[in-house]
This record gives sequence, structure tokens and C-alpha cells, in this order.
Amino acid sequence: MNLQSQPGALSAPLQVEQSKPFATTLTYYAEDDRFAAKAKFIAVPPVLERGGLHLLAELQLLFRILVMALHHHCLLLCSHRGATTPELIAAALLGLWPGRWRPQIVFYGEMYEPDQSWHTQCAQWLFRLADRAIVRYVVYSQAETASFAQAWGVAPAKMRHALHPFYGRRKLHEIPFLPPATAGHIFAGGNSFRDYGPLVEAARAMPEQQFVICTTELDTQSGLPPNVRAGAVARDEFVRLMEEAAVVVVPLQRNTQRIAGALTYLEAMWLNKPTVVSDGLGVREYVVHGETGWLVDSTPQSYVTALRWILTPANEEAVATICAKAHGAVDGQFNMERHVTALLSVMAEVCGR
Repeated sequence: MNLQSQPGALSAPLQVEQSKPFATTLTYYAEDDRFAAKAKFIAVPPVLERGGLHLLAELQLLFRILVMALHHHCLLLCSHRGATTPELIAAALLGLWPGRWRPQIVFYGEMYEPDQSWHTQCAQWLFRLADRAIVRYVVYSQAETASFAQAWGVAPAKMRHALHPFYGRRKLHEIPFLPPATAGHIFAGGNSFRDYGPLVEAARAMPEQQFVICTTELDTQSGLPPNVRAGAVARDEFVRLMEEAAVVVVPLQRNTQRIAGALTYLEAMWLNKPTVVSDGLGVREYVVHGETGWLVDSTPQSYVTALRWILTPANEEAVATICAKAHGAVDGQFNMERHVTALLSVMAEVCGR
């Protein structure tokens, strides 16, 4: 059904640039010719891609979105950019516009985990305003569609999903499968929604193995076993340590309402690494246990069992087969082309073309 016929859709007095069906802040998809042909790009200050608070740049982006809304009746915005979430604020302001002038917004990406903080309370208030203009929410897994709708109080019928692409596959060189028993350390890394405690206990039970954990989450933890090296590293070093690893572990918090760690385990799978992931929300849409990776229940024993099996020389052929399937899955299923196809399908549903 064409959403332009529904209440709140654009009416005749607003002049619309007909050459492009929608405007968007997702400038990193400009390399896809299909996306570029459909999208009018809203310039995003480069500093916003680095994280942190950049108030002037966030105000600039907010202003640019509001100006673009005068000329396009469909907008595709990012839900998680900037410390002040300027795109959520823009959507909230556009939700206050009269229905005949209000654009239709597709809100894309993950939000932070809701809690009892003042930040969450403000975001929920903004969501109530923004939801008047937002006609579709696009998240990274089917499992998130229900949890996101419940957490943020939006209609489940507005939810869509597009599986996360692995952005780095054209930048990283491919490396051959390295037998885990003869390779290096066990690697883990990242900060977002990680749970390293059980993995540290697993390392304590495997003193013969070296564990390298690239995170700041353990900076204040004392009593780490001697076979664990933990701390933050630069991005290039992060990738090098992953490439040299025998196994990559992604220890996630399990009781969350959004997916996390997808880029880390997709990168490991692309690099032909045996990949062990906590069985959290949405993970099964990316990793098939025993076929493209290993899913564990986040207990120390579950890590020990999986790691010992992977590191057993007699299992080398089976591990190599799983790693090859994992690499193929990233290449064939979790690529940019499929992701953009899913996004364009949602935009066609909203814009009618």
C-alpha cells in the first residue's frame, strides 16, 4: 500500500524535488549505484563519524535535515549518530509539523539500550513526538523487531529489518585458514554490551592458552590470570591480533533488547577464524551453531568446552569446514548489496517508487 495516501502524508502545497525519491544521511551507502540513484544525500559533518560530543556539528546536521524536509517528503535517517542524537531530535521536530506538511521518515539502525537514566527518559519523550513522522523503523535482526517496539513504545507494524552488512570485506585482505592447534592466542575484543567475566574464568581454567582481550572493560579489574592480556589497542592492532588468533570469542551480554558485536563476529568469520559467540538476541540470524560458528550459553564451562573442542588437533578438518562456510556466509549473505536491497525495499514501500 502506498503510504502517501494515508493520513499525515504530503499534500500538494509542499514543493517536492521529484528527481530523487528520498533524502538521507546514510552517506556511506553512496558507493552503491542503486542507492545513489534513489537518494539525495544530506551532508554529515565528518567529525560525527568519530563519536563523542560535537555540538556545533550536531546542530549543523539537525538544521540540514530540517531544510531538506522542505523539499523531500521521504527521509531516511540514522538512529544512533551523535551524542545528542540530532536525527532523533529532527524527527521529533518534524513530528510537530502539521500533517499536510510532515515528511515520512524511515528511522534506521540500533538505539542504545533503554534504562532508567535521564538520557533514556528524554529519548522516550522524543520518540513519542518523532513517532508521528516515523512510518518505518529498520533494525538489524528479525529478533529485534519485537524487542525494539516494546522498549520504545512504537507500533510493531512499523518494524522492518535488514541484516547487518560486513563493511570491511573490501578493505581486509583474505587470510587462509590456520589450524587452531598451531596458531596463536585466543582473541576477544570490543566494549559494547560485552560480558568478559565468564571468559576470564574460562581462561583461568585453561592456563596453557594465551588470551588477548582488547577492551577497556577490564581496566579496573584486578586479579586477572597471568595468561590474560587485556587493554585497549588501535584499530590496526585490533585487526592484526584477530588475524593472528587461533580462535575469536565474542562474549556478549545475553539479556539485551538490541543486537551487539555483529561487526566483530562477521569480521572474524570473514577472516576464516573459528568464531565463538554468546547466544544473545539476534545472533542466530548470523551464526548457525555447528555450521558457521559456535554458540555458547555464556558460562565459563561453555567457553571451555567449545574452545577445547576447536583446539583439538583431531577436529582440525571439521573446524576448517565450519570456517569455510562462515566465510562464504559473510561473502554471500551479509554483504552490502543484500543490505542495500533490503533498505531500498523499505524505501519503495514508503515512497512508492
